[in-house]
Amino acid sequence: MPQKKQLKSVFTTILLIIFILLATSLSRILIFNHVFSSTPLSVERGDTSRYEEPALNLLTHGSLAINPTDPHTTALSTTPIYSLLIAASYKIFGLNNRYSMIIIQILLSSLTLLIVFLTTKQIWTKKVAFIAMTLMALEPLQTLYSQIILSETLFTLFLASSLFALSKLVLTQDKMRWALILGITITLATMTRPISYYLVFCFVLGLAVFKPYVAKSWLELGRITLLILIPLLLTTTAWKVRNENLTGVYVLNDAMNETLLYYKAKGVLMVGKSLTQEEAHQEILQRLSSGISTTKEQVEEESKLAKEIILNDPKSYFKLAMTGLKAIIFGPGLTSQAQFYDNKEEGRTNTGYKLWYLLLIGYGIAFMLLSYLFSIYGFIRSLNKSTKQEMTLHLLMLGVVTYFILISTGHIATDSRMRVPIIPIILIYASYGVFSLLEALKFRKIRKSE
Repeated sequence: MPQKKQLKSVFTTILLIIFILLATSLSRILIFNHVFSSTPLSVERGDTSRYEEPALNLLTHGSLAINPTDPHTTALSTTPIYSLLIAASYKIFGLNNRYSMIIIQILLSSLTLLIVFLTTKQIWTKKVAFIAMTLMALEPLQTLYSQIILSETLFTLFLASSLFALSKLVLTQDKMRWALILGITITLATMTRPISYYLVFCFVLGLAVFKPYVAKSWLELGRITLLILIPLLLTTTAWKVRNENLTGVYVLNDAMNETLLYYKAKGVLMVGKSLTQEEAHQEILQRLSSGISTTKEQVEEESKLAKEIILNDPKSYFKLAMTGLKAIIFGPGLTSQAQFYDNKEEGRTNTGYKLWYLLLIGYGIAFMLLSYLFSIYGFIRSLNKSTKQEMTLHLLMLGVVTYFILISTGHIATDSRMRVPIIPIILIYASYGVFSLLEALKFRKIRKSE
């Protein structure tokens, strides 16, 4: 009898998971159909070409490249995984078939919900996990970026998978297997977006600090560390060697270098000298050496100039970072997309904004603020009711959030897009906050009835 009851519970759980996944996928596809039918360019942003052009070149010329018309132009602009996904989609469904690519991306975004469910269930209970899954389904930025050809959706899936592996590594006895899976998933994330490259070293440092609660001995911790690091170091080293052979530059990609000079250093010039963006850009071009003849010289010169500008004016960089921090944390992120829901009038009338526009932006702001409130409450509650292993995991999760905020801020294009990868962590703890509040209200009601 207990076994039959357990099977029924498992069956109900599976059905509910499938229902949430299908409902989320279908609703996002319906929204996308509405937008795409009237405005096909809604799927495009400034960075879209960074990923799409190498994919097109791979299909037409057989090699990744910055310039799709020149098969000899090597691709330093991005790591390859997202471009490979685009190429696979275009190969199967037709060249430049962006509609099919977005459908694939929506399905991947729904898969992230399942990973969040499994991670939350590993930490707490099935009830909390369903709350987390529902919050992820309702979160507006997850819907928004699943419908744009940018790497955020795939990157968030891989990052969420690495967090699930981390929770298994810390909270279970099967350390070696989950250490390897953690290494593989963080490698996939890094080869999608290099921004997570240094995160693995933060994991390793964190595990060393909390070694008594993670490993039985330093030897075991050493094995765990190797299994985490080997996939990343092997893969990224191979890609750097490939880039060096083609261009003479031993780098993972040039996005970090480009960001440092044309976004962060440029921002420092704008703040420190009160320049416009164009004026700051022209100053950078004037200060770059005119005799650059190779890619290696260009990368080295740009890196040197960027560091010089930032180090000479740390005060302006700090101001820029604080402005960026506010944009990452509190930017609703829906205003730029809202126009596509009514492309003729962009959400406005002669007398002001339309009601639907105000409701959409209001929903985004309300969801964001409530998520923060419940997440802070949930995090504090989780620390108060944790074993040493659980507390280790909570602090490591906090470290991941801190890492992405610090590495993303401090440049002129900082916005809510940089928040997308850490939304699963925010909502995991928000779900526990919601659950804790409901339990407290339930207990209070029982006490009153007595």
